[in-house]
Amino acid sequence: GTFKLRVRGHTTEQIAFNASVDDVKARLEALANVGTVNVEVEGPTDELGYVWTITFVSTPDNFPPNSRNVGALEYISALSTSVEDDTSATISVEVVQEGSDRLDGTFELTYSDGVTTETTRPLSSFASAWDVQYELESLANIGRV
Repeated sequence: GTFKLRVRGHTTEQIAFNASVDDVKARLEALANVGTVNVEVEGPTDELGYVWTITFVSTPDNFPPNSRNVGALEYISALSTSVEDDTSATISVEVVQEGSDRLDGTFELTYSDGVTTETTRPLSSFASAWDVQYELESLANIGRV
C-alpha cells in the first residue's frame, strides 16, 4: 500500500509502505513549507512494518534553523493487507521532541543627518520591507527611501 503525509496543509505525493529513506525525504522536501528533513528508517519487521524517524531541520522563512515547531504531521493512509477483512495495516504519528518557538522580538532604526537624530518606532523582527520603508519615511530627517 501507500500513504501520504500532510504538513500544515501541504500534502506529499504517494509514499510506498516500504519506501527508502531517500524517497520519504524527497517527498517531504518537495513541499513548499518544508525546508530540510533528516529521515531514518527501522525495519522491516517480520510483518513488513517500518518505523521512520523524521527530523525537521529547517523550514522556509524561519530563523534560526530549528526555531519553530513545524505543526502537526498528519497521514493519509491507503494501506491494506493481503488477508481478507484484516485491518491491521496502520500508520501512526508520534512527536518525539517539540521544536522551540521561533526567534522573535523588535528593533528600532536610528538615522542621523548630521543635524538631527531620529528613531523609528519598534519594528517586529519579521517586519516586511514595506513596513521598514514606511517607518523610515516617517522620520523627519529622511525623505523617500
